This record gives sequence, structure tokens and C-alpha cells, in this order.
Amino acid sequence: WPQQIRIELNDGRVWENEIHTPIGHPDNPLSADACETKFRQCWDIAGMPAEQLWTDPGFGFGKTPAQNLMLVRDLSKIAALGFPVLLGTSRKSTLGLVLGEDHPLRRGPGNDVTAAWGIAQGASMLRVHDVAAIRPVIRMADALRHGPSWEPEAKG
Repeated sequence: WPQQIRIELNDGRVWENEIHTPIGHPDNPLSADACETKFRQCWDIAGMPAEQLWTDPGFGFGKTPAQNLMLVRDLSKIAALGFPVLLGTSRKSTLGLVLGEDHPLRRGPGNDVTAAWGIAQGASMLRVHDVAAIRPVIRMADALRHGPSWEPEAKG
């Protein structure tokens, strides 16, 4: 769960709200309710229609590797709040720690897995570096997520 909530508005404005006692801190136990309350406060302050708001929980920003992994693992809880979720894990240091890979350009398998997992958990948008490499991963994850309602892209 994020310690800082960032709201980007369609007109390019960005609004950020830092949670002073991080959710998950011993003085502020991690809970879906606490996170939902904080998100809704941020959305209300932004004063934008709900359909114009996206949530970026901030993978890699002010979190430990364990918190980053928990954030991706439990992304469905954030997606369940009803706002589209953007997930940006591409080449992040947490992937390098898990994979034992110091060089960001060699973290492709971590990018692929977190992208597929994020889609399965309800992510609506991904921030990636290598679009061509991630596209088949997204197509497969999207097909699995939508099951019988999935249809192939038109060719041509």
C-alpha cells in the first residue's frame, strides 16, 4: 500500500498527498480500509469527476522492496476501489533485487511477470520501457483475464 498518493489530472496538473504515518507502519497497521479512506480523500480534494481519475500506487517510491512486492501482490484491492490503476514496475530496483540482476536492461523477466500479474489483479495501464517486448505478455495476460469474452485483434 502506498505511503504517498499521487493524482495526475488530465490537464497535466499533479496532486500528491503524503501519508505522514505510512500505512503498514506499526503505528498505522496496513489495512484496505485505511488505504481506501486515504485514496478517497485524495480524490475528493482533486475535485475531478471519478471517470477522469487514475490511481498510481507508486511502486518503488518511498517503499521497501517487501512493501513493493506486497503492493503488486494485493493490487486487486486497489483496483476494487473502482478507479483505473496504473502500474509502473519496469526496470525498478526491486525487480533487480528479486532477480539478482543489477543491470536494469536485464530485468525483462521481472517486467513481464509483474505486468502479467498486475493485469490479472486489475491494472488498466502499465508504464513500460520496452513496448515491443511487453506487448505479447500483455496480450496473453489480457486474454486470460477476460477468458471466454476475449477476442483476437483484427489483422490488417
